[in-house]
Amino acid sequence: MIARAVSAIALLTTTLQAQQANDPVAQGVDNMCKEQTYLLHLSSHLSNLLTTVQQDQAALKSQIEKWELAAAAEADTKKRCLLQALALDSKANFDETATTLAKYRTAATEAEKHVQRQIGRLQATAELSKFKLEAAANGHTQTAGSTLNVKLSAANSNTKICTELPEINSIAAQTATPQWGKLHTLKLSSNSTILNAIHRPLLGIKAFQSCNAVGPGNLEAAMGSCAIIGSLSSAAVTLTNEPRANTQPTDVKVFKTADKNACNNDRTTAKPANEQEELALAVCETFSTPKPAAIKPTSISGAQLKQSTIVLNAVRNCDPDYSDLDIEDNPQNKKKLEDYVEQAYGKDIQAFSEGYVNKLNREQTPLRIGKQTTSKPRSSVNSAADRAATLSHLEGQKIKRELEAAKKAAPHPAVVDPAKEAKCQGKPQGECKEEDGCEFKEGKCQVKEGVKVDGGDSKTGTTNTTGSNSFVINKAPLWLAFLILA
Repeated sequence: MIARAVSAIALLTTTLQAQQANDPVAQGVDNMCKEQTYLLHLSSHLSNLLTTVQQDQAALKSQIEKWELAAAAEADTKKRCLLQALALDSKANFDETATTLAKYRTAATEAEKHVQRQIGRLQATAELSKFKLEAAANGHTQTAGSTLNVKLSAANSNTKICTELPEINSIAAQTATPQWGKLHTLKLSSNSTILNAIHRPLLGIKAFQSCNAVGPGNLEAAMGSCAIIGSLSSAAVTLTNEPRANTQPTDVKVFKTADKNACNNDRTTAKPANEQEELALAVCETFSTPKPAAIKPTSISGAQLKQSTIVLNAVRNCDPDYSDLDIEDNPQNKKKLEDYVEQAYGKDIQAFSEGYVNKLNREQTPLRIGKQTTSKPRSSVNSAADRAATLSHLEGQKIKRELEAAKKAAPHPAVVDPAKEAKCQGKPQGECKEEDGCEFKEGKCQVKEGVKVDGGDSKTGTTNTTGSNSFVINKAPLWLAFLILA
């Protein structure tokens, strides 16, 4: 039992250590050249995620517009409800991703700025490292007083610190590419370390009779310890370059601990001590910000959509077959609606993509610009002008159909039979009989409503008992007007 417990503890310890190990590629950075390569890939990683999400967002926005166009053109009410629900749900996902993307973009942009600054320092140092100073062969001058001007010139030392940047897959033997999820410590060169990579010239002046040995100090003290020789015919100036000092990058923590629960620095308590710590903090803040992930239209399925409260509520509210369902408190009703949504959209990704992306985008849609009405595949309706021309045309056609339907449903005008009117007119209430087609109303005897002649022709004697929503046109004044005009 004890042996098993020890083995279990050892295994757990090994697992935790493996989980908390730093990115092997970051750990393998041991010079400025590798550091530059690693930072270039880090910069690309920060920007690539932004680019990918922005492209996915653009594709989703475009497809939402296609679903809106399809809904406006759809004659089948059930399909129109499904298209509208799909567009609404995707718009909500788009807005949510846009908010997350904005926060991540702010953090990533700040981190990339600091990474690029460090890369710039390394690149500049690499260029400067190939130069050294030499005493020029000629051109040395002196003033009329007591000053000697020694002319120096730059020369190529052929010892550039980085002749070529190494490939990322050559930095660490055990892995080819960085494991960004494991990164908790960067290897960065401080500003003072960067300066060590530049040749440090040492000027030697041979024009003194003797010098007292003193330690390194300022120029005045060094020259004051020497006695100038009587004749300067043997004077000489030498310029050598000291060996480069240590240029190895050092650890700069991104996270306080390997479990990556908190950044190593905190802007609210203290400003980072130097530019390298500022870089590490910006990277930590980016890695700690939730990463945006836009929904791809071709990765949606009915199985996913049935889990969306927006889709379920929108379909329930829109489709008369489900409008009376209580899906909030009745699990059976909710299951019924979920099953319909899953089946209607297509249970798997392939079925949804074919029915609601590929096929839908291939369909022709009408658009009217000026006097001309044309059509094009829905996938080609991309500009704001084309979308406006399509949606407005479809809405205009819809309004026209509604007006025509309302016109057909409107009540037909009915007219009063002059003979009936004469029979009722002027009779007192007691003589105003229903059997004569009369009724006493508004203080007088008049033709009973509902006993009227069809508006087509009063001579036929046919009656139209239309109901109380009909209105009456009295023909007597019309005949009178006709006789006067005649």
